[in-house]
Amino acid sequence: MSAGAVALRRVARRTLRAGLDLARGDVFRLARASAARRALGAGLPEQLAEGQPIRRSELWENKVHNLRLAAARIEDVAVLPGEVFSFWALVGAPSGRAGYRPGRTLVAGAIRATAGGGLCQLSGILHALALRAGLEIRERHAHSVDLYDDATRFAPLGSDATVAHGAKDLRLVNTLGQPLCFRFEVRDGVIEARLCARAPVREHPVEHRVISRSEGEVVVETLRGAGAEQRSLGLSRYATRGAAGVDFL
Repeated sequence: MSAGAVALRRVARRTLRAGLDLARGDVFRLARASAARRALGAGLPEQLAEGQPIRRSELWENKVHNLRLAAARIEDVAVLPGEVFSFWALVGAPSGRAGYRPGRTLVAGAIRATAGGGLCQLSGILHALALRAGLEIRERHAHSVDLYDDATRFAPLGSDATVAHGAKDLRLVNTLGQPLCFRFEVRDGVIEARLCARAPVREHPVEHRVISRSEGEVVVETLRGAGAEQRSLGLSRYATRGAAGVDFL
């Protein structure tokens, strides 16, 4: 694809996104970073926590750097009741100019090195935490390919949330009736995310259930709640290593 075609596609995606935001009213409800919002968030106690290992791989040091940089942009930004948390509205474009380094990114079924690679683990851990907190998942995208096996997987299949600036976002609606924020700790081998709020947050059981597996594809259903309250939040479909057109570099 030519550079001109890529530029036109990006413009089209941004235009579509702006139209959707306006139609849904999100443009007026997105939480934004400010000194006042960070001051409010900094005073909120931690209620729920989620931790994941950061598996060593190619460009691992760059991934850790990118995670820390993006986490700092989200840290302590208060999201008021009814507001929408948008990953990209707070993180911004993951460019080299913004300080991001090349990291592993899944592009059209192949692993490439792009600026900001590895940020999907940050969006994924936020998605997992939001599921447990009972937040409304306004927008979430599964990865197109299951890259891992039982030995290398760092989170349940179905809990991931891929992000691509200008195209795929993670958006969460604060349905808790009180301000919330997120805090992070990124160590060399571990990332921890915490949801903070004034009052205790009810934790909801979450299940990621494999409902079908065939040569080349696995389908996972995400369910939240228990017993009669359990509800399906949708299906995630992943190509597997045996799928045609999947290139593992």
